[in-house]
Amino acid sequence: MILEKKVGVAKSPLDLPLILIITSYALSSMTSLDRTASLFGSYGRWFPGLFVIVALYIFYYLISTNVDSVKKIKAAVWFAVTGSVIASILGLINYFGLVLPLMGLQNRTGFLVSGTSYATASIAFVGAAVALMLSLNSKQAAQKLVCSIILTVNFIAATVFGGAIFGIALLTVVAILVLKSQEEDVQKSKAFLFPTAGAVVMFLVLFFLVPQTKNILQRNYPKEVVPSVQESWIISSTTLRDFPIFGTGASTFYLNYPRYRTLDQNYTNTWNIRFDKPFNELMNVISTLGIFGVIAYGIFIVVSVKLCMRSIRVNDPYRSLALVLTAGFIASLVLMALTYASFQSTFMLFLFMGLMTAETVVNTNKNWAKVAVISLSSKTQEAGAIVEDQQIIYRKEILHYIVALPIVALSVFGIYETVRQYIPEYYVRKAVDFAAIQNIEQSYDYQSKAIAANPNRSEYHRLYASTNIAVAQSMLSGESVSDQQKTAAQNLLAQAIRNIKYITETLNPLDPANWEARANVYALLIPAAADADQFAIQAYNNAIQLDPTNPILRVSLGGIYYGKQDYLSAGNLFKQAVNLKSDYANARYNLGYALYQLKAYNEAKTEFEAVQSLVQVDSEDYKRVTADLEQVKILLAQSAAAETKPSVETIERAASTTDQPTTPAVQEPLKKPGENVPTE
Repeated sequence: MILEKKVGVAKSPLDLPLILIITSYALSSMTSLDRTASLFGSYGRWFPGLFVIVALYIFYYLISTNVDSVKKIKAAVWFAVTGSVIASILGLINYFGLVLPLMGLQNRTGFLVSGTSYATASIAFVGAAVALMLSLNSKQAAQKLVCSIILTVNFIAATVFGGAIFGIALLTVVAILVLKSQEEDVQKSKAFLFPTAGAVVMFLVLFFLVPQTKNILQRNYPKEVVPSVQESWIISSTTLRDFPIFGTGASTFYLNYPRYRTLDQNYTNTWNIRFDKPFNELMNVISTLGIFGVIAYGIFIVVSVKLCMRSIRVNDPYRSLALVLTAGFIASLVLMALTYASFQSTFMLFLFMGLMTAETVVNTNKNWAKVAVISLSSKTQEAGAIVEDQQIIYRKEILHYIVALPIVALSVFGIYETVRQYIPEYYVRKAVDFAAIQNIEQSYDYQSKAIAANPNRSEYHRLYASTNIAVAQSMLSGESVSDQQKTAAQNLLAQAIRNIKYITETLNPLDPANWEARANVYALLIPAAADADQFAIQAYNNAIQLDPTNPILRVSLGGIYYGKQDYLSAGNLFKQAVNLKSDYANARYNLGYALYQLKAYNEAKTEFEAVQSLVQVDSEDYKRVTADLEQVKILLAQSAAAETKPSVETIERAASTTDQPTTPAVQEPLKKPGENVPTE
């Protein structure tokens, strides 16, 4: 339009809610606990963030303004549906372990073209809803058949990758859409709906109910995990209490989770995971965008639903298309209650929102959306800016280029930031590949390039610091170490310390993972530096303050004290870890060793016996703790010169151990005190 000396922008009732949402992202980014994550998304996900939200906002206006015919709208719908079923088919092929020739990456277990399991389920969810309405409103039998097949495949993919909640929600949406459709359309589609329904019911029965097929179909496939609804709500509501207006900032749930998670989480299979996303997007908005964001999204949802209902009430030749677009848009909104928002699911939301607005602009029977045209010519008969100044008339040929400058500038800035944010990912990927083939030098160089390209990501610095430590240890591990090697190793260690201090003191001091990494670095330096243990203790204490219910941190800190032969302090920390997670075998194992060193053999025996009940029988850990237990029993027999009465504390501890689980929980390998610090 700029070349035609005019600019058009689609105006609709959605403008205000969208502006409020962008404003909420902008304000929360200004007060964010991690401004980089709020602007550009968290590491590894890159969504949500102000930068991407603005890009999607521009995408919405490009769609709603430039898709100016029914033919283009239908083409976009078919493009989206086709893409969804392709992603579903490739995902299911990977899920069931089938191999496609000449597609090496696709054949890797866990690889999904949509990125993640929930993203695949989300795209399939929307695609299934749209395919249903296309089938109901199509007049051609071939199209009805194709759409029925797409619906079936997408339903299976949504259930496989999203779980039962996606399947139930999709069945509900499908039932509502069928009931709200015209009876005539449903009657004409019965020949296709009944086989589709039969295939779906058969799959659900085989996948969830029949034991033989259930064990085959529900494969041990790597999928995303998220905290429970209850855990997510507690964290989100507690965060809202402490950060009520603008929240903690977009993409900062990874900071909220360790700070506010409950003790109950320590008794789940995901107890040792620091989640960066809640159960669904509604809770994510509550915790990261605060009250302002909740109001903005609330207005957006209310206005969107009203527009959808208003659109499908208009009985004209465009009604079938409006029903299809409404199905896609509503399905995208429903996803906010099912899972967290990914770029893929939000792209689908903005796509169908833009197509709905475009259909309203094209449809002359609807008057609540139109394209506002601003003319850039010196004189015009169109509604727009009429300029009569002679000097501007003289320059009218370049006026539209001048107006285009801000757009070009924004585009250049967007491209620059995109490269700046994502090129380090390429470097890190190359570094990992070289590390896998033991080419440490190349891996080190690519990590340096990643930090140089974007020094604002803690993850790059943590990886770089661990590599520096590993290389330094390798240099010093030889039998004869030259002075040059010692100097190089010292420089590497100094670089690791600089990196780890930068991320904890300047870049992101509220991330417990940074302080844990700092503690690990200093712990590895204990044999070489006299005061490294004090720095490690301080770093672990800071990590514990930011992640107070994490028992692993206390076990690691206890290992530092154990190495200093301060067995009382070590035992106290191990006991704290046991109190946080009573079925944590490694914490009890370490506590047993601390009690052993304190010559509290009865108490040590109790802890080792508890460990035996928590690990798998006949495993290496079971054999290890059994040997330790036998040693303690020998010492007990040798020291039992006279029978003594048990202390009150011993009785209390013995009573508490009777409540331990009788079936082994998922445990990490047993490690003696001081072995808990990673060596790499």
